[in-house]
Amino acid sequence: MKRGLPLLLLITIGCQPSGCSRPTPTPTALPTITDDLGRSVSLPKSPERIVSLSPAATEILFAIGAGPKVVAGTDFDTYPEEAKQLPRVGGFTPQSINAEAILAHKPDLVVAAPQKDVIAALEKFNIPVVALDPKTIDDVWNNIRLLGRLTDSQSKASEVATRARGIFLARNVAAGNTNRPRVLFVLADEPLITAGQGTFIDEIITTAGGESVFADVADSWPKISDEQVLARGVDVILCVEHVGGDGSIVPGRLKKRPGWDKLKAVRDGKVYVVDADLVVRPGPRLVDGLEAVRKLLK
Repeated sequence: MKRGLPLLLLITIGCQPSGCSRPTPTPTALPTITDDLGRSVSLPKSPERIVSLSPAATEILFAIGAGPKVVAGTDFDTYPEEAKQLPRVGGFTPQSINAEAILAHKPDLVVAAPQKDVIAALEKFNIPVVALDPKTIDDVWNNIRLLGRLTDSQSKASEVATRARGIFLARNVAAGNTNRPRVLFVLADEPLITAGQGTFIDEIITTAGGESVFADVADSWPKISDEQVLARGVDVILCVEHVGGDGSIVPGRLKKRPGWDKLKAVRDGKVYVVDADLVVRPGPRLVDGLEAVRKLLK
């Protein structure tokens, strides 16, 4: 009796098994969203061809199950492994991105960073562009959910964001810790650039049990001087080594800067390199970046 139920249903609604035809559903337009640049973006339907202009966006798209929809990325897309096989449309800076290469992939969505010149160029061709520019950790989790809504991957995106947020909350060792090392994060050393107030890197340092020495600076990524560093004092230096580095080049240069030999961090040998991909890319792997920093600050 149970095996005949599907046939019975077909007969009941007036269709024969071999001849029943159903109207093709009309794609439902997605809700209009506001991106991190304050732009309103509308999509007529869930995108099938996505070009990512940010390694962080690429990681998010793959993490939420939308990776098969990504048809092109940047020269710096290195994670996950499948991202390395994507066709390239240029680097990360607006000057290095090839708009014609993007158009050649016929995207129905481009996910960008705050690359305003590129966004303006693509808008002339009526290509929807969503710009991600998260400042805080919560902004990162919100961006994961936003891309989930845009790619019909809400459930997986919510799972990824909720798990990451839970890890950050569980590993927060800052509360009640009055003996926190003063940490200088060096994003670049020529010129010297650090993380300022309210950035996700500042939050990583605080959550891991440290105190960012430039957390009072309103600029997100301020340029700083040797004199400012020496005046504030530093217990631990965290720096990133970009493409081509072996983990010793930037620390070696920092130790040779004028007066830095007097810093406690240098005297105690606490100048560490952290994986740039884990702490600079605002995506799901920030939880791994947090763990890496936490271990260094123990």
